[in-house]
Amino acid sequence: MSSEKYYLADWMSGNLSDDELRNIVGDDEFKRLNKLRNVIASVEPDGPDLEANFSAVKQKLAEVSLKKPKVVRFYYYAAAAVLLICFGIYQVFWFSNEISTGTEITSVWMKDGSNVKMGPSSQIQFPEYFRYNRSIKLDGEAVFDVKKGSTFSVCTDAGNITVLGTRFRVVSRPDFFEVYCYEGKVRVRTGDGTHILTANSGVRSIYNEVENTAHETRQDFKGESKYESAPVSLVMTDIQARTGVAIDYPKEIGNLKFSGTLTMRDVSKALQSVCIPLHLQFKVQDGRYVVYQ
Repeated sequence: MSSEKYYLADWMSGNLSDDELRNIVGDDEFKRLNKLRNVIASVEPDGPDLEANFSAVKQKLAEVSLKKPKVVRFYYYAAAAVLLICFGIYQVFWFSNEISTGTEITSVWMKDGSNVKMGPSSQIQFPEYFRYNRSIKLDGEAVFDVKKGSTFSVCTDAGNITVLGTRFRVVSRPDFFEVYCYEGKVRVRTGDGTHILTANSGVRSIYNEVENTAHETRQDFKGESKYESAPVSLVMTDIQARTGVAIDYPKEIGNLKFSGTLTMRDVSKALQSVCIPLHLQFKVQDGRYVVYQ
């Protein structure tokens, strides 16, 4: 195609077709130029009038407002592609899905075939395209049965867990964090470093004090929970989560350790089971349970 500087001259001389010029300047401008060409064609310069006619033609052409050649605006397509990519990234990396539980245990099947058994008063968030980004944000507790595949991550405020295919449990409550591996291998990152867990081992943090453990702090059976050296703060949180009641207690009580089995169906019996061996008392005040020494 001729350059912008010479395409009119090429067209006037027949070296550029009408269609090629129309593609360059557009339909409206082509009609104007074609009309001008017809006027020029009707002029028959004779003798000394040749120079004057030529000057008139140049003047007329100079007055014509020429459009720039049409160029395919690839940046429009690029912008659309960027938007599409951004939407895809949003679906893969943004934790747009959320599931919360009340006082019941809820089982959730993820799109990659993994299962999440959520404990009471817990919440998980995960991306729409989970199979491409197997990441879950957890607030509360859950048992994860992970289908083998790409990296599977669980993020909590207290630490992050990374696995490929395994079964493990995470408890993330105020002032208490625990990861226990049932099978496979689990990598846990906490504030004090990285911990590699194998089957039947765990790591826990109580008021930011991190320690390895060979047993779960709490094991659940049908309607019962068995605790071993569990902080009272965790026990009270569990009772509240599973019964929906409100329990108040001073922080120094929360640091005490409790071992025993509780039935969560009756709040008073559960509190008695905790308070009696630890020489604590409780009462009901303004609709709330208050534990004190």
